[in-house]
Amino acid sequence: MSSTRTELDGLGSLELPAEALHGIHTQRAVENFPMTGVTLAHFPELVSALALVKKRCGADER
Repeated sequence: MSSTRTELDGLGSLELPAEALHGIHTQRAVENFPMTGVTLAHFPELVSALALVKKRCGADER
């Protein structure tokens, strides 16, 4: 079994880790826009708030 997967977009193909939950567009952003190294785990309140918003938006679709 391969530990990577190949995804394709308008710029070409890119190898991603097989276990990655993100796609080619996120990977390109990570490579092209380096961040501070601070992860979302440092902001648990923000993560909870985003989850609540997503949950509420999904509830309206039912």
